[in-house]
Order: sequence, then structure tokens, then C-alpha cells
Amino acid sequence: MAAFMRPYLLIFVLLAAVMSPLIDLPDNEALLEQNVSSSISGAAISPTSGSISGGENLTITGNGFLDLASNSITNDGLTHTWSMSIADSIQGGYGANAIGVSSNGDVHIVYFNYDTRQLKHAVYDGQSWSRSVISTASAGSQYRYVELQIDDNDNLHVAHWVTGDYLHYRTYNGTSWDLNYTTSNVDSYGVSLALNSLNHAHIAFSTPGYVCSGLNLAYYDAATSAWTKINPDSTSTSTYNGCYPAIGIDSNDAVHITYRDHSNSRHNYITNESGPWDKYQLSNTNSPAYYNDLEVKSNDDIFIIQRNSNGIRYAEGTPGGTWTQGGVYSNNGEENSLILDAFLILSSKLYPKSSPNILLISSPSNKTVGSLLFINFS
Repeated sequence: MAAFMRPYLLIFVLLAAVMSPLIDLPDNEALLEQNVSSSISGAAISPTSGSISGGENLTITGNGFLDLASNSITNDGLTHTWSMSIADSIQGGYGANAIGVSSNGDVHIVYFNYDTRQLKHAVYDGQSWSRSVISTASAGSQYRYVELQIDDNDNLHVAHWVTGDYLHYRTYNGTSWDLNYTTSNVDSYGVSLALNSLNHAHIAFSTPGYVCSGLNLAYYDAATSAWTKINPDSTSTSTYNGCYPAIGIDSNDAVHITYRDHSNSRHNYITNESGPWDKYQLSNTNSPAYYNDLEVKSNDDIFIIQRNSNGIRYAEGTPGGTWTQGGVYSNNGEENSLILDAFLILSSKLYPKSSPNILLISSPSNKTVGSLLFINFS
């Protein structure tokens, strides 16, 4: 998942009203990080878990909650409201959409319409949506696991899987789209994209196999002005390794990747922070590390979510340091990025909540006709 996500994250899973999962808050500060008032003190919340479908009462005790009685207020002191609009009507699914916000506040969504086989780009300027076609897949082909990053110059970077086990990486300079890189032998379960300080793409993916058969990292090397593809875990003897990878890059341009070792049922994390690639095992219980997602916090701590047989779990820590792990969500869904977005609204683990923001959309994990929804807090 990506560094473009902003504070107030909200997910709509279309046509999935029957879901009623549980979210466990990591601590009493979770909901209180909304920063509705700088004067809040002595705050506590009870209970600390409940159904996201509603119907339960929460008791918040403490001082400084007077504004909560009638307003939705962030710490900018202004009153804000939630609104919803339809970005497009599509047949979507399989992780085929991603969102980002450019420096002028425009919202960009890149998504695949299975009905028309079009990879599309929708832009919201605060008033209306405009849509354009990036690419049309050939007959019988699909694009899945679309990833989007917006760089410091507001250029868009998109990576996705293509039928036939190909990877496509594209960029948009504000005028036109370019297909910058393609490679083959790419597994359909998971493509992850991150940018370094030079706005150069790093893409993690696995080699196809029974679940998977190897971890891969493709990146643009500024020293050679060319693309390089490596296996960061090349010393592994595991036959089925590198499944469901997720990537992030820290402020020093060190690369961090989390993935599943399927042969040994392990949740692994690997980084080149110290130069050579160092691997750590985060878990080997309850069949971990399906549908991983990873974010690098502003202090360069690593925050990971993954699914095991008990549901969605999180892990937070630093290479060679102490890691904390716990439960987030008790249902076994596939769209972990959705869970991460939902978790961010409850926790300050990744971003300070200092301003109103724009938030995510989603379609179901299987192909379903519906609307691509955009949720905005303004």
C-alpha cells in the first residue's frame, strides 16, 4: 500500500453489507487521535472493540470533549463533513483500483473496468470528475493488483499484473502515459510499488508457482540508467517463497519488503537498510502472511499487516529492534489494503491527523458490477 494515503481513511466495500467484522483497537488513544480538541486530557474509551456495522455504544471519558456534541472538528478548528460521489460505474474487483492525491488537492484514481477491459484514470478537482482511458487490455486479458504512487513532481506511477503473468509499469507526466517497463514471469497474487527520494520506482512481486516460487524486486537503477531485477532472498532454500509481497522505502532510501514463505509457513521481512539484505522472521504460527501490506512511518518504523488463519494481524518495529504484533480484524478477507486504510482511521500509528483529508474507494474482491465510490472529508 502506498505512501500517498492520508489521515482520515475510509473504505466502502460495495455490495458487501453482510460483512460484520470486528476491529480491535491497539490502545485507548486510537480513536482519540482524531485531535478534535487540543485540550482533551485523561481520555479513555470502552469497549475497545466492536462491530464496524454499528449498533454498539461507546463510552469515552475525559476532559475537553464539549465540541463533540455538535461538530466534526479536526485540530484546524474548522467544522468538516463527510460527502460521497460516484467516480465511475464499472465492473471491478481483484484489487484493481488505487488512489492518490496530488499537491494541488486533486484526487486521482486508477482502476480497471473488467467489462470494457480498460485501465482508466479518474481525476476529481473538488467539483467534478473527469475520466480517461490509459490502456485497453487485449481480448481475454485482465489487469489486476493496480498500484499507484504520486511523486514529488505530481507525476503518476502505476504498476499492475497482466494476464500471461506480465508486469506493466507506467508513468503519467500530466500530459501523456508512457509504458516504461515490462517483465514476464510475474505471479498474479500481489504487485507492490514504492518510490525512492529520486522518484524512481521499486516494484516487488513473486514468481509464479504453487502459490509462488520466488521473491523479486525490479527497480530503476540511477547509476546505470537501466532497470534491474533481483531476488533479495536469493539464499533461501524454500521452494515456495516470496508470496504476497509488499514494499516500502524509508527516508534513507532503504528498501523494506514483507512476504510469505509458503513452504515453511512463515511471515518474513527483509531489508537492505544496513547494506546487504537482512531477513527476519516475524511469525510462523497460524499460517501467516497472506495478502500483506506495508507502510513506512514518518519516523522510519515499519508497519505491516497480514492475514493468518485467525484474521488480520499487524506488526510494527525496526530492523534488528523490537517488534510489537497484535490483532486488527477477525474476518478472513483478501483486501488487506482495505483493512489497513480502515485501521488508519482508528490509529495514529502511521500519520498524524492534522488536517481534513480525502479518502479511499474500493470495489469487491470478486468481479461485481457497481459504482466506484469516492469518500471525502472536507
